Parts: sequence; C-alpha cells; structure tokens
Amino acid sequence: MSNEKLQEAVSLYKSGDKAQASELLSEIVRQEPGNSLAWYGLALCLDEISKKAYCLKKVLAIDPSNQKAHQLLAKLEGLDNSSDSPQTTGDKKAKADNDPKEVNISKRTGIYATSTLLFLFFIGISACLFFSFAALGIFESPEKKYSREMEPILVKLNEWLQGPVTQWDKDWNGPFRMGGEPLGTNSEWFSLYLGFKERGIVPVDYLEEMKLEFYSNLVQSAKYIVSDGYDVQVSMGGITPPDSIKIAHQQIYDCIKYEVDHSNAMIKFLTESNTVLMENLNQASCTLMPNALEKVKAFVNINR
Repeated sequence: MSNEKLQEAVSLYKSGDKAQASELLSEIVRQEPGNSLAWYGLALCLDEISKKAYCLKKVLAIDPSNQKAHQLLAKLEGLDNSSDSPQTTGDKKAKADNDPKEVNISKRTGIYATSTLLFLFFIGISACLFFSFAALGIFESPEKKYSREMEPILVKLNEWLQGPVTQWDKDWNGPFRMGGEPLGTNSEWFSLYLGFKERGIVPVDYLEEMKLEFYSNLVQSAKYIVSDGYDVQVSMGGITPPDSIKIAHQQIYDCIKYEVDHSNAMIKFLTESNTVLMENLNQASCTLMPNALEKVKAFVNINR
C-alpha cells in the first residue's frame, strides 16, 4: 500500500501539486518512520529550508550512504549559513544604493542564488523521476521483473493446488454409493459407467442414477478447480518469462489449462445429456508440473 501511495505522491509532484504530494508523503512517514524514500520525497516537496533539512537528516539516519541526501543537505546548510540578519541586509542595501560596485556584486549574488535554486530544483525533479521509475520497475532486469510479478501468482497457485485440486483428488478416489452402500471409488465406477453406456448393456434408468451419484460427489470440487484455476491461468498468461525459465513457466501454464479444461468437460458431462469426450485432452504436461514448479520457485527466490 505504501508503494502505491509513494507512486501517487510522485505523480502529484510531477504535476506541480506539491501540497497534496507532501500530505501523502507525511502520511507514509507517520505510518513507516523508516521509509527513507518517503522522507527524501517529502524533503523535495517542502519549501522551508529547516523542514527540508530535517527530512534529509531523517533519510541519512536511515540510510547513511545516500549520497544525494548528503549533497542536498550540504547545499541547504550552505544557503542557511549565508543568510544575513535584517539589519545587516538593510546596511548592505543602503551601501549598494550608493556604490555602483556593490550594485554589481548584489546582482551577481542574486544570479548565483537563482542558479543554485534552479540547480536544486532540477536535482529534485531528477530524483523524483528516478524513484518513480524504480518503483514502477522500469530499471528492473527481466529476471527481477518476472520474479516480482510471479511471486504473488505462486501464492495463488499453491492455494489452488492445496485447495480445489487436492479436494478433487479426494472426491475422485472417494466412495461411490448406490442405495447407500459403498461399491468402490468414483474413478472405478466412472470407467464402468462409460463402458456400460457404450455397450448399452445396462438400463438407461440405472445409468441416470449412476450419473446423479457422480454429480453429487464430483461437481462441486470441479467447479472450484475451474473458477480458481482460471484466475491463476490468466495471471500467468499476463507476464513474460525470461528465456532461462520460459519452458518451466509454460509447463505449469499447460498443466493448469489441462486441469481447468478437464473439469469443465466433467461439469458439462454431469449437467448435459450428451457425453463429453474427455480423452482428447492432453494430460502429459501435468507429469512435468512438479519439477517445473520447483524450478520456478527456485528462480523467484534467487532473483527477488
């Protein structure tokens, strides 16, 4: 959430709305006092030198190696130390009004001060752009970008495998009952059902009774495989894997697609009158799934 707020603050700063940007950044540092990026961004948004210096000191307390914060703080302290008291300033102005040399010196000083402020402004803009690009992943390598995008997908994939897919296996190998008595597993009787239907050696009413039992035992877990699995499938299809992990990524994707297509076919078979041919689906990719998943997990852990 803080990364999203930080990106929003950068966008506001770039659009010229420093006040709104500073409010967002102030909220971030209140919630996360150790966020050096937010402190640095707040320093750039504030106008008062003492407040800017305070924010930069916070940055350096968190990240002493931050060279940009060191440089900007040094410039701010130089400006602060060079400020004159009102009386001295009045004396200098009176002298400058009567001395042409002082007038020239005053003009040059004003030019130098303006140049310094412009320089600091461009430094601030450059820093904001850099941090915004970094937050958006523009400077990431393909490996790091893939790992960042794949990490939450692996969480969803694991939940899908441990939830609907595991439940389907339990139901598929669970007891098949006719008249209340267990006669074997659903998988065994499903094969018998297809044989009975093909040969026409069992009355239609009996076949329909068998089909209702399959529906009761299997359709719910099949629906969860489809809904949750499709979400993971779409997420994986939306990222581009580097060449070094592309094959493993595709093997996982193909297995998820098989499971979703297989469950869809089973749902249609159980809810429609016509037999849906499921033997045309390619299950070969799922034999490669465990090894492919381990490869992708290791890749993400190394490059995160």
